[in-house]
Amino acid sequence: MEIQTTDIDQIRIVRLEGRILGETATDPLLEYFNASLASGIKKFAVDLQGLSHINSLGLGLMVTLNTRILNQGGRIIFYHSNPLTTKLFKVTRLDQVLEVCEQESSAIDILNAT
Repeated sequence: MEIQTTDIDQIRIVRLEGRILGETATDPLLEYFNASLASGIKKFAVDLQGLSHINSLGLGLMVTLNTRILNQGGRIIFYHSNPLTTKLFKVTRLDQVLEVCEQESSAIDILNAT
């Protein structure tokens, strides 16, 4: 799992690449987002296009991140969902829990409006 980040104004753009299949992938991601929150970052746009595989631990991580960030007054939007994650979001109904949009520009516009 690789994490690449860019900051645009007060928004952290997070690009995920690789596989989220177990604690070896979820633990570093959780630590990264916790550290970002601790440093004052409250708005996140997460690019899912580079994900090749994700399992229930990865989906659980997304729910955990969403809850944690919302509870701290922030917001997280996932975008560029590939066919794999789109199907998983629909089957698990996470598309009704998580904010998901098509493009980075849409995610940034939504986050800038809050």
